[in-house]
Formats: sequence, C-alpha cells, structure tokens
Amino acid sequence: MKKEKVTSIVITILLSVFCIIPIFEFKVYRNEKPMDLYRVYLDGKSIGVIESKKRLENYINDEQKELREKYNVETVYAPKSLYISEYKSYSSNISSEKDIYNIIYENEKFTIRGYQITIDKNEEDDIIFYTLNKEDFENAITSVVKAFIPAEDLEVFLSGEEVVIEKTGKKIEDLYIKEEIKIKETFIPSDEVILLNEKEITKYLLFGTDIKEKYYTVRAGDTIESIADANKLAVEELLVVNQDLKSKNNILSIGQEVSVALISPIVTIVSEEHAVEEKEIPFKTEIVYDNSKFYGFSEIKQEGRNGIQIVTQKIKYENGDIVNALIANTEVVTEVINSIKIVGTKTTSSIDPSDIPDLG
Repeated sequence: MKKEKVTSIVITILLSVFCIIPIFEFKVYRNEKPMDLYRVYLDGKSIGVIESKKRLENYINDEQKELREKYNVETVYAPKSLYISEYKSYSSNISSEKDIYNIIYENEKFTIRGYQITIDKNEEDDIIFYTLNKEDFENAITSVVKAFIPAEDLEVFLSGEEVVIEKTGKKIEDLYIKEEIKIKETFIPSDEVILLNEKEITKYLLFGTDIKEKYYTVRAGDTIESIADANKLAVEELLVVNQDLKSKNNILSIGQEVSVALISPIVTIVSEEHAVEEKEIPFKTEIVYDNSKFYGFSEIKQEGRNGIQIVTQKIKYENGDIVNALIANTEVVTEVINSIKIVGTKTTSSIDPSDIPDLG
C-alpha cells in the first residue's frame, strides 16, 4: 500500500512538470522585446521589411557610382515614390538591402538633390527645368540681362548710384523679369534633363530647346564684335551660343565657323528708362505759286534748316525692343526754318492765222 502511494506521488509530480514547461516557454517568448524594423513602400505598395534605413540608403549610394560621377555629386538618393515607415515587430521575415535595391532599380529612377526652376508663363504652359546649383541659375540670369542691357548701364543700375542727366543721356529706372520664377530645392529623377552649369542654363534661357542653327564663316579682319553686329546679335549672345569662345577678345581664324543663331528667350527682361535726347525737327518745303513766272520755272527762295528740340521720354523695353514710349516733355532749342520754293504758273499761246477756219 505504501509502495502504491509513492508511485502515485511520483506520477503526479512528473505530470505537473510536463504541464509547466510549455507554459514557461510561452511566457518567455511573449516577454521578448519586439524589434525596430522598417517597412519599405514603392508607389504605395509594400516591397519588403528591412532592419536599417541607413544601410539601405548607403547601399543605394554605393551602387550608383556611375550616376555620382556623371553629375559630380557625393550622394544619390532613393526615388521620390519610395516611402519607409518605422514600426516594431516580432517577425523575422526580413529582406536584404540588395533585394530591396533590385526591386527599386527595376521600377523607378534614383534621384539627386538639386533645384527645380519653374517659369510662370501666365496663359502658356509653365516652363520647368532642373539644375544642381542655385548660384549657376542666378549667374545665368545676369548673363541673359547683359544680352539686352549695355554692361555699363547695368553696372550703374546695380550699384545704386544716382544718375544726374545734365543735358542729354539716359538712366535705367527699373529692371526686372516679367515672368514669375520659382526656385525649389528637390530630389531630381535621374532621367530628367539637368542643366549642369551657368553656360548651359544661359543658353537654354536665351534659345530654349529649339535653336535654329545658322553659321558664319570667319573672313580676314573679322572680330567677335563685328560678327555680332553684322548678325544683329549682342556680343554676350554670340559668346553664349559659341561656348568655345571665352571672351570678345578671342582670336578667330579664317575659315572658322561661328554660330549666329537668333535668340528666342524664354524669359522677358523688362527695362524702364528715363531718356533725354536731342532730336531734329525736320523742316518742310512751302510752295509759293507765281503767275509772273512761266510754267516750268522753280526757284528756292529760302533754304530750309532743321530745328533742334530736347525730348524727355519714358521708354519701356522688353528684351531690347521698345514696347512703350511716352513723351514727358519737349523743349525747342533751335527753331525750324522751312524751305520756300517759287513755282511759275504763267502760260503763253500763239495762234497761226492759217489755223483759223474760214467762215465763208
């Protein structure tokens, strides 16, 4: 009896141990801390879970060496449509950076940091382009202004110096770009057209994408200034479209071809000027008829002389063309003298008696 009681106790203990072990193991599992993970979305669709957002970013940058070298940048970034959300999970179903990278590579373009330039054309479609350096764009705008505003006048205006016109002359009262321009830092997809430097931006602003090529063959005695003048271009325009020419003092060789493409700016440079000019008043010719002088006779009785007047104007230019001119004041300094011309009107007639008809 005693033996049976001991056996029963042992069995009870063993059963209790086996029942406790699963419960203990479950409790240990449930008490483990969840992991910090990142779910990756591309175009709104989940493409996997990763352990480190930073490691994925570094992997993308390392793999895109060619893009870094092409645009001379230190970092290449994920596509705009990539979204990474941090969350906690017990799951161990984690993707590698390489797997995620390959999915992105097959579906989207990687990006580089730069600037989106938007030119508001009002009733027309906006013009959008990209550049890596905001200063390059600002310098390009200055180059475009120089294509329409004489360098000396621009320098005086930008200096803020007060210009006093003593007798004749002109001064810029206002200078601005007609269109609204927005500059926004952004991530640029690598398949977009990116203007890499000041020269490229200037050329685009002056000519757009539709450059109608026209060339001039250099002859003996030609200079950059003479070629520009003969083709109705500013020197700055000629230098922009011929990027191998660094300045107006470049030496040209006979037979060399120079592009003289006519500009078609995508921005409008507006200049409002105060101009005081000396202008001639053309004389008129007065005809005096004299019946004492025979027909066919003419004589200048008084020589004409142009007068001179000082004209003060408010002139508005758009890309070098006058769009509005308002005369504010005129002052005659030399009176006009009209020319007087004497014209004869006298006629004579002689009749041969034989021409008189016989009346019978």
